[in-house]
Amino acid sequence: MVLNQMLKLAVECALEEGAEGRATITGAREMRGGDINRCFQVDTDRGSMFLKVNDASRGSGFFQAEREGLERLRATATV
Repeated sequence: MVLNQMLKLAVECALEEGAEGRATITGAREMRGGDINRCFQVDTDRGSMFLKVNDASRGSGFFQAEREGLERLRATATV
């Protein structure tokens, strides 16, 4: 398992609070290719997902800004 215990617990709690419902992490492996974030493929008892992690120094709006940009790209129907 690549995720430390504290991060594993935080992800499981976030999944339980979100729309996905309770999930138990069964494995994880770090993915390569990004320069800003650490990225993982996380396997759970409900399937696999992609997890991006960075430190708090980037600001709390970092992922929200990325989400908005991706939604704008999707809206163009060109990618």
